[in-house]
Amino acid sequence: MSYDGQDRGDADAYARYFAGMDKTMQQKLAFVAGHVLLDPGARVADMGCGSGFGSYQLALVNPAIRVIGVDINAESIAQARARYRLPNLDFVEGDAGQSLFADAPLDGILTSSTLHHIYTFNDYDRAAVTRALAAHLSDLRDGGLLIIRDFVAPPAPEMVLLEVEDAATDRQSVTGMSDADLLAAFALTARPLDRRAGPGFFLEEVTSLRAGWRRFRLPHKWAAEFALRKDYREDWETELLEEYTYFTADEFVSTLSALGARVVRGGPYWNPWIVANRFAGRFRLTDEMDRPLPWPATNFVAAAQRVPRRASLRLTEKRPSASSPSYLKLTAAVDTMTGQVFDLVQRPGPVTDLLPWRIGDDGRLRIVARHGYPRPIVNAVPRGTPNLEDDHRSGHVVEPISVASPVAEGPEMDMALAARAGLERQCVGCVTDGLTYYPSPGGIDEQVSSRFVQLTADLPETLVDPVVSGFSTAGSARMIDAQSLLRATQVGMLAEARLALNIYALMADHGIAPEPWIGDAVVPNVRPAGHPHLPEAHLADLLGGDEDRRFRLTDDRAGYLRVIRSTFVDQTVENGLATTLAAEDREFVLPAATSANTAVILPHLTDADGTMRVGLESQVLPVPQFQGGDGRILTAPALRLPSSLTTLDDVAIHARKALSLPDDAAVVRLGASYFASVGLTPERVFVFAADASAAAPGELTFVPIDELLARRRQLRDGHLLIALFRLAHALAIGPGDQAVTISA
Repeated sequence: MSYDGQDRGDADAYARYFAGMDKTMQQKLAFVAGHVLLDPGARVADMGCGSGFGSYQLALVNPAIRVIGVDINAESIAQARARYRLPNLDFVEGDAGQSLFADAPLDGILTSSTLHHIYTFNDYDRAAVTRALAAHLSDLRDGGLLIIRDFVAPPAPEMVLLEVEDAATDRQSVTGMSDADLLAAFALTARPLDRRAGPGFFLEEVTSLRAGWRRFRLPHKWAAEFALRKDYREDWETELLEEYTYFTADEFVSTLSALGARVVRGGPYWNPWIVANRFAGRFRLTDEMDRPLPWPATNFVAAAQRVPRRASLRLTEKRPSASSPSYLKLTAAVDTMTGQVFDLVQRPGPVTDLLPWRIGDDGRLRIVARHGYPRPIVNAVPRGTPNLEDDHRSGHVVEPISVASPVAEGPEMDMALAARAGLERQCVGCVTDGLTYYPSPGGIDEQVSSRFVQLTADLPETLVDPVVSGFSTAGSARMIDAQSLLRATQVGMLAEARLALNIYALMADHGIAPEPWIGDAVVPNVRPAGHPHLPEAHLADLLGGDEDRRFRLTDDRAGYLRVIRSTFVDQTVENGLATTLAAEDREFVLPAATSANTAVILPHLTDADGTMRVGLESQVLPVPQFQGGDGRILTAPALRLPSSLTTLDDVAIHARKALSLPDDAAVVRLGASYFASVGLTPERVFVFAADASAAAPGELTFVPIDELLARRRQLRDGHLLIALFRLAHALAIGPGDQAVTISA
């Protein structure tokens, strides 16, 4: 690859460029690192490391791994070596588009905003990106991870309307140009290195109805290109050479799969700071029928694993099974006071999560979890359920060590740990109770209990694993850094939230604070003076009173749920063709007539004295009665989302209306979505925090968040617990009054 066109000048020019890039490097690094779980001793290359600051930060926070920063530019490497020195950090000059480590394969490769350089400076050739991805995979050991973060081309429609401001800007370079004038100039000069088609793209001005704005028809791809670069005016001429977008998310995934990589998760990402500061209010993007389109994704992020030849790459639903459902049981309960009927689904037994844990010599908490276990239901055919995150999953998940029965301490637990994780009795120390909750109390008639198992000895990172899955792999039981798993759940790398929920509870029990939140920022607002009073209560008052046992089983059905039995296939790619390794039937439950998307919203406000409260619903449901003897339960507001909602912005608008919040109330995502139960349903849950400081009085009761955290074991709604812990993490709120000291 020729670097001539990328040269930014002298050392001062590079210092200025790197200073701008490094401002957001820590957040980018934390986000990217959330996609990879690193074992001690791992060797990781940071391809296209630039200034070296990201490589330095990665090595600094992971002293047990070795980081190798790689860049093609000699000046960048020289500056990195001079500025950043650690015993576990190296810098080497090399072309990120070629194989560099085939003789000593790596455990991980990070490539952040590098692939579009390879594309640009190889004559805008997509094949150059494919060759670079193949080279990266060849530099990994089997099981090694390739983490990709780069720009992504938008999906359909092909042509769009983009409305931008026509006011002059004081931003430097391209002096005095409005965004509209800059777009017009960009349409003539984009892609200047293209010798075949020449620079520029189609742009047609159309009538705008807003004073001070201009509107244009152009290809969707170039609308995204402009939105992503319009604020880089200081380096406009250099950035002009680069074409940011080249693959859509689907094309990224299909390219990696064709190369034999398992795409554990891949999809677009919207950087919340960029959306808030560079997109919102700065332009309007619609289709040609004037229907609003989602903001352009700021990045594509993927975790792709190199696996051995003929290993499982993806699990998918192939066809409805010829056999009738027999594993899941569909029942119904009637409210004897109102006559309302509730459909319920059951598995044969309860679920117990076992969380073996230990503090290492480095003082970090590590837990044992199943890594790469096949859960094909996450890839069930959508059936009217929009993919609001537009992501792709292989179906191989990280999840707790779980048993489909109650597990008591003693021989029963010893057998379960040996069978599920290869742990011997002499490794097991103190056992304590974790949380007990209902994963989805509105329809899943199931209780999950967790047991925290302290380990007394250091263990290998990968443990003996005799579990059989029915597919070509069962993954493995592994010791994993707990903080890394919390980062992973924030970026969508944990399909289910149970493991993270157990980690939050274990940390709260022992006074361990999670590392900084890397998702959207949540800003607590004080309730305005004179605003109508909202119902308030202490948790003890809401939990008190007589039991409510109003439900009984009935032969009637509400018609809300349906059970499906389908054949799922385990596939690999050989010679460019999909090959089936195994096929298994699985049963799952879906709503009969609505989407399987759910939004859980945790309203919050702050009193003048600084007390933060969250809004809860008091409900009476059949699952708490059948599982715990009392139908009363406190829940977070949950909304089954209609299929017409196709973007997360649509969901935020829907939530404001449902909770009677002002149109400008902040509704902020609390991490990535999760599946309600990966072994039972493809229901996907999106968690939000909503500013309720100006909310109208309604059916919610506001309870101090400190009380909820302190008495977390008395809460039974799994969705509420997940939202509560995520909100506390985002706001750096401590665990309450049930913390104890833990020693290494």
